[in-house]
Amino acid sequence: MYSEIKLTRQKLGFQLFGEKPLAADGRKRPVGDPIALGGKYHDFEHVFWQAMSHHQPVACFMSLCERQRAAARSDPVRFRLHPASTVVTGCFVNRIARRRKYSSEPMNKKTVFLGIESSCDETAAAVVARGADGHGEILADVVLSQMEEHAAFGGVVPEIAARAHVEAMDRLIAEAIHQSGVSLQDIDGIAATIGPGLIGGLLVGAMSGKAIAYASGKPFYGVNHLEGHALTARLTDGVSFPFLMLLVSGGHTQIVLVRGVGQYERWGTTIDDALGEAFDKTAKLMDLGYPGGPQVEKAAVTGNPKRIPLPRPMRGEARLDFSFSGLKTAVRQAAQALAPLEEQDVADLCAAFQLAVAETLRDRVGRSLARFRAEGLADEDRPALVVAGGVAANSAIREVLTSLCESQGFAFVAPPIRLCTDNAVMIAWAGLEREAAGLSANGLDMAVRSRWPLDAKASALIGSGKKGAKA
Repeated sequence: MYSEIKLTRQKLGFQLFGEKPLAADGRKRPVGDPIALGGKYHDFEHVFWQAMSHHQPVACFMSLCERQRAAARSDPVRFRLHPASTVVTGCFVNRIARRRKYSSEPMNKKTVFLGIESSCDETAAAVVARGADGHGEILADVVLSQMEEHAAFGGVVPEIAARAHVEAMDRLIAEAIHQSGVSLQDIDGIAATIGPGLIGGLLVGAMSGKAIAYASGKPFYGVNHLEGHALTARLTDGVSFPFLMLLVSGGHTQIVLVRGVGQYERWGTTIDDALGEAFDKTAKLMDLGYPGGPQVEKAAVTGNPKRIPLPRPMRGEARLDFSFSGLKTAVRQAAQALAPLEEQDVADLCAAFQLAVAETLRDRVGRSLARFRAEGLADEDRPALVVAGGVAANSAIREVLTSLCESQGFAFVAPPIRLCTDNAVMIAWAGLEREAAGLSANGLDMAVRSRWPLDAKASALIGSGKKGAKA
């Protein structure tokens, strides 16, 4: 497998950067010396390909023997490594010398960002462009799912996820740049997810982005994963501010007022389990496999949703929060009462669960739309309800919310299904939006965060601790 990956890297490297032979004589001077590389070959593209091809914990020591490595270490002026090159994630770049900035004009007067996503179980890289008029264009979108690695465990195993990100990240970045048809010198900034998510995966993506930004002299934008979801509809549908967002994913269930880039007000959140988690647990209870959402939806097609009564948590309450732990418990109790479960029992349970979820969302979101109009936030005749996150791919939920929006004079907006789940397009776009809004790039010392609420002022309802509020 390693040889196949290495061959792919080499092929992409030559396609991207051309054959730039390394002229260094390792016995006389440290590899990485700009003079040894040749005047026209000490650009970042050549160096990055060399680092990517060998994938060693200490970058660009190439094939030097230990004596030669020791000589290189002893000459810090001529051979300097970026501090990020020693991180356990294996994401590294050798700092050759402070590289001159490219002076080429932006491609077609568009700003181009490289996006990197690794917050959970998808490794992704993308290249996205944004014009001065605010319109965006996806130049490349590469996603590698880890579904098979985690299926046997019925959920995501953080250590397995982090290692898979390490193995695939550099290859996916190279492939995204290759597919985009632009070179690294055409890219204006680097955006990477730095939270919330699994800390090991976040480190891989963030350190990759920081290292590339440092070595290339590009600005680095650390992106909140939830902000990526929130702003995707502006890329796909040109939604204008303000708008209301329903975020439904494996880790979050929230209703958020989006006033502008970086301006978010949380109106409602789950007080216990996220909706995606409830789907996964329901699927696991009935041995439907992982991930749970698509499996439950598939089984529900042939089920009778009214055979088994299930609760609609918090329906009718004035506050806009959610609760799914009770619904999850009711499904388990119903399954135990019907045991052993026949195929039709499973289908009916899934259909009943899906209907309960859809009707709960209809009530919660309906009250939010009424509040949106009551507070005079509707600048347009048909303001938008944006539904984002992996659970937004569920067709039954989309159907119910589409009907709700039509009855209340709102436009229902949901990105394409491939952009509802985790992807790097939304991260690159969030970076572009922040840059266009005049928000400063982040320093390379910005830390990853396993918890990072969109609305920092909202009170924590669950999971608050040393690392901050969960939602």
